[in-house]
Amino acid sequence: MPAVLCAITFVLCEAVSRPYAEMGVCDDWSYVRTAQLLAQTGHIRYNGWAACMIGWQLYPAALFLKLFGFSFTAARLSTFLVAVLTTFLIQRTFVRAGINEQNAAVGTLAIVLTPLYMALSATFMTDVQGLFAVVICLYGCLRALQANSSSRAAVWICFAALANAVFGSSRQIAWLGVLVMVPCTLWLLRRYRRTLVAGSLATLAGWAFIALSLHWFEQQPYAVPEHLFIKATSRYQLGYMARELFGAVLEVPFLLLPIIAAYLILLRRRNSRQFWTAFAVCVLGYALAAVVFAIKIDPNSIVQPTLGDWITPSARYGILVLGKQGPIVVGQTTRILLTAVSTLATLCAIAFLWEIRRRVVREEVDQVDPQAEVSSLTVSWKQVLLLVGPFAAAYFGLLIPRSSNQLYDRYLLPLVFLSGLCLIRAFQNFVQPYLPAVTKVLVGLVAIYSIGATHDMFAFYRARVAIANEVRAAGVQPSTFDGGFEYNGWIEVLQGGHLNDEKIVNPPNSFIPMDPYRGLNCDGKARKMDQQNNELPHYFPRYGLSFYPNVCAGQTPFAPVNYFRWLGFRSASLYVVNYQPRKGH
Repeated sequence: MPAVLCAITFVLCEAVSRPYAEMGVCDDWSYVRTAQLLAQTGHIRYNGWAACMIGWQLYPAALFLKLFGFSFTAARLSTFLVAVLTTFLIQRTFVRAGINEQNAAVGTLAIVLTPLYMALSATFMTDVQGLFAVVICLYGCLRALQANSSSRAAVWICFAALANAVFGSSRQIAWLGVLVMVPCTLWLLRRYRRTLVAGSLATLAGWAFIALSLHWFEQQPYAVPEHLFIKATSRYQLGYMARELFGAVLEVPFLLLPIIAAYLILLRRRNSRQFWTAFAVCVLGYALAAVVFAIKIDPNSIVQPTLGDWITPSARYGILVLGKQGPIVVGQTTRILLTAVSTLATLCAIAFLWEIRRRVVREEVDQVDPQAEVSSLTVSWKQVLLLVGPFAAAYFGLLIPRSSNQLYDRYLLPLVFLSGLCLIRAFQNFVQPYLPAVTKVLVGLVAIYSIGATHDMFAFYRARVAIANEVRAAGVQPSTFDGGFEYNGWIEVLQGGHLNDEKIVNPPNSFIPMDPYRGLNCDGKARKMDQQNNELPHYFPRYGLSFYPNVCAGQTPFAPVNYFRWLGFRSASLYVVNYQPRKGH
């Protein structure tokens, strides 16, 4: 019942935020186009943007597009349903991992009512489906460990392996479930021969499915290859990668703020010298790293949100319009305060976990979970850590190559889920049986903020749709209006079929260099082609979208479009501005 209530709460919060807009959000315009073509032709066709396979999630989206006709909302409905099921499964997985029902419900809401999860659940991005693949794999592994017979254990471990193989096809990194988590579970079940044999066969089948899927993906025209290894070209790049990874480590607990804040009570409870020594070392280490990154990279690089893609000071997905972020909702003072609270709580948690590390291994607990008294199915700490630890390490390792460019906060969803599980169980076992009131209050406050942020993001996108329709109604060709990269990318794939990306290797020699750029731009300055202009060979903008009327070559006669932001209770406006010829042409 608590899992159902969590799912219902998530649905209600999502519905209140009105998360719909008939245009692409982030990368999902490309994925929606692939789903549209699948519905029309029965074949998967990429368009030069997707580096993830998208896989199984295309099929329910194509079904909805056939049933309801084409719209971005119809395609995104499939993601929303997966998000609801994931919410239910997170709560049940927490319970299976030894967390009592109340803490599991609070922890689930702390994860799914964040602006990151709520916003992604209303798009056709692959991150929620990737998280679903990880959650269902861990759930199956836990059920296998808790099964009361070898035959049932075999069924659950086969389910975990095959489900992860299939559902991980939307986002390849989620395949770490069958590659790492399932083998770890088989190691724990190695005494049961039938289970070991059946699970090993299912795992091998999953690996074969992955190999065949990757081979198939490599053969697809206009699929963008992703490389596991990169070459650092300078010390600055190495420093930048370290900063991105440092930011990722700090943003995971920031995204779990209601849960990590529970550890602040240790500041007035702990009399352990070992705790305070570890805490002092953590403070010193953090201070040194923060000073180095603030000086060498950017002072804002250590202020939350550190990655700043979906969780941003603008309280929405961080798309720039003419290089401007738009109205700021979370000011610098608020960001510094949130950083201080999140960092302090994180350091407390790290120091505490270091203090109890030996007791965790010995399964010594201070507080006995009421549910554990009547259940013999609770998994041990050793089992939990063997399931979670290698997976998290492998996942973080695969983030290292991406840090050479930029890490996005949405990449952290599986780590947020696994960290939340361990933090809640450690608090329950070694601090007190139930999460404190501050956690529940913060869950409510974050939920209110998330509803407002999700509403404001989609209100912004609906305003962009309205202004694009206004320009088109005046007879302006879509390819001459710069409506932001999602709008531009969608128009390009409709007109040209695919983007012009030099990373595409199939078909060979499909990339067409376009330098120099001879069209109009905002400031009229001469510049070489950038990647985005290269990718849009059919785009020659004469007009652009702006938060401000008097930029570029000035405002056009088109009327501005206003939209209302719940966060701050104020209106914002979008304008159409003129572009100007590039100097020298």
